Amino acid sequence: MIEMIKIEIPGRDEPLELRYLVLDYNGTIACDGKLLEDAAQAIEKLKDNLEIYILTADTYGNVRKECEKTGAKIETFAHAGAGVCKEETVKRLGKGVCAFGNGFNDIAMFDAADFSVCIIGEEGAYSGAISHADIVVTSAKDAFNLLLKPDRIRAGLRN
Repeated sequence: MIEMIKIEIPGRDEPLELRYLVLDYNGTIACDGKLLEDAAQAIEKLKDNLEIYILTADTYGNVRKECEKTGAKIETFAHAGAGVCKEETVKRLGKGVCAFGNGFNDIAMFDAADFSVCIIGEEGAYSGAISHADIVVTSAKDAFNLLLKPDRIRAGLRN
């Protein structure tokens, strides 16, 4: 059974309770279509605490091969309308969603999630997505470490 990550944040009435991790693929946890090793290792560490989804238009056509060992649920969709598909997935999951992304098509997903992280990695990030994220980091490793070391989230979101 999947646990959850519960984070008490000073100045907030209710704790942040995360049950799902929704990940954009290309540019977020993958570079040039290849899953980042740091991401694969972090998914392994988090899979007992969060139900993990990888959402992608699968630009390189290899997400299933790259991610088959992670145990994450993989959802692919057409290139057009990717943002709407990601938002619908987050809304379908309901409360407790953490979303990682880097692109224009991640904005609606960020807005629908309970907690969102914009990753400015090797492929960059859409500047407009930054203002929709709760926290911005410069690598997938740093994003995953927010969940593995929740005091980092607490420090960033405290009032």
